[in-house]
Amino acid sequence: MNQQFLSSLPHDVAEDVMRYPTPITYQEYTKKALASVWSKVLLRNVFGGNRNFGTFAPQQQHPQWNNPCPQSQNTPQYNSSNAL
Repeated sequence: MNQQFLSSLPHDVAEDVMRYPTPITYQEYTKKALASVWSKVLLRNVFGGNRNFGTFAPQQQHPQWNNPCPQSQNTPQYNSSNAL
């Protein structure tokens, strides 16, 4: 479980997590990972750098509205009023 958690982290954060004292429980892993990210955000804010760093906005996927069978204007439109 902890190996999977470490592999999901950015390399520099994973290095910080594995520094002594090495965490044992999942809670210790997450606590050290959060501390690493918070310190990196603080340093970037103090010393400048990428202004978007530390702005953790969720990535939203935009749906693809591609219709593989587009209706032409010659195709009749049916609804509850004109259906047989």
